[in-house]
Amino acid sequence: ITIHTAFGKTRAYVVSVGAAPKGPVAFNHNMQANISVIDVDTRLEVPGLARNLNQLVKDQQPDSDGDDAKGRRFVNMPMGLAFVGNPSIAVGYVAASGSDILLRVEYDATDNVTVGSLTNFNIAVGQSPQGLATKNAKLSAKAYVANLVSRDLSVVSFADQATINTVESTKTPEEILPIDPDAVNVWKGKRFFNTATGIWSKEGWGSCQACHFLGMP
Repeated sequence: ITIHTAFGKTRAYVVSVGAAPKGPVAFNHNMQANISVIDVDTRLEVPGLARNLNQLVKDQQPDSDGDDAKGRRFVNMPMGLAFVGNPSIAVGYVAASGSDILLRVEYDATDNVTVGSLTNFNIAVGQSPQGLATKNAKLSAKAYVANLVSRDLSVVSFADQATINTVESTKTPEEILPIDPDAVNVWKGKRFFNTATGIWSKEGWGSCQACHFLGMP
């Protein structure tokens, strides 16, 4: 949850994973990424401002490359949200753990919601991003994204809409000598369990963790 004031309104924003218990059962239907909005003054949710982020991606990002692994990517496992610290705009970024991206989300003064940017529709970060924090300096507005599986920090430039630096937190098991095969297998298993990219999912739609968060039944 994050609180942001823009256009004279203070609101709380919450990202969540929504299940479709009534079906139909399909890779692009079972789990959805949602964003909800709470009016801080009334302490009530504003249902009309809730959005399905994947529906917004589908509506606003053309699928023109013919590649299910690159280009368009849906939001799998939204894990964090942070806003640019500017009261004249309501621009936030959602970290998607399964999709390895940040997605730009903007509410305008009339509460119309758009996602992505003209520069890069989404921003590729490290593996399994868990959360982010923003730096709001005028000339160097950035986001810092913590990545669980790649064990690093992605530094994202808002001006470039791209990752401009990666800072290692700790070495991965493949980099620690002598290599421990069991540790490597556990680390790879965590990657495969969490990811919705590459051969494990179509356009970032599904991941094991989306239905079984933290490995629960």
